[in-house]
Amino acid sequence: TLAGILISYEAVYNIINQHAVNEINFGIYLTIVSGGIVTILGWYVGKIGKKHNSLTLKAESKHFYSDGITSVGIIFGLLLIQLTGFYWIDSLLAIVYSCYIIYTGYKLMIEALDGLLDRIDYQLVQQIVTIFSENRSAQWIDIHNMRIQKFGDSLHVDCHVTLPYYNSLESTHEEMEKIDTLLNLYFENKVEFFIHPDPCKPVSCSICQISECPVRKHPFMQRVNWSTENILLNKAHQI
Repeated sequence: TLAGILISYEAVYNIINQHAVNEINFGIYLTIVSGGIVTILGWYVGKIGKKHNSLTLKAESKHFYSDGITSVGIIFGLLLIQLTGFYWIDSLLAIVYSCYIIYTGYKLMIEALDGLLDRIDYQLVQQIVTIFSENRSAQWIDIHNMRIQKFGDSLHVDCHVTLPYYNSLESTHEEMEKIDTLLNLYFENKVEFFIHPDPCKPVSCSICQISECPVRKHPFMQRVNWSTENILLNKAHQI
């Protein structure tokens, strides 16, 4: 962002104090080579950054891509200068691309602040909700109070799971292991899962889908469909 501001300042200064641009052909060839190199670097670094969810590598990738896009603008500007003789075109294009650099830097800064402030990534929450919903077990009477934190390419997930109160400790542990294994299957074993088991209560009967429950107090009424809104609530679901 600071670089973009400085480029804008320099470009405005050059518009006011115009000067000739020399060695245009050499500048075009050099910019083509350098622009191609930084674009390839941007693609490679971005691929690694996405794989490891590294904000630093993502920022560096966008920096390289910014340089690559700027190179295209420089080439275009040099060709226009060569055709028209208007030297102010170079400074005008510098202002345009400095605005792009400022915008890119702003987006990265907002993303970094979101991570520091633990803001909710609703897209990630929805992905996890979909995984749970598509692989739902009748034993998982309810899931709520979910919290997600990112650590690079790893995730720390907390949640409360309502299970039958009559299950043995061993059976409860097995259900928790199933949930842990399920989520890690989709996230390449990069999830640290902390599950708090809640025993079911009579109010849970209306949403419990266990067909042969030996202690049911009330009839099943309706299945609760988990969503990004209700799975984050610090409250067990009930009808």
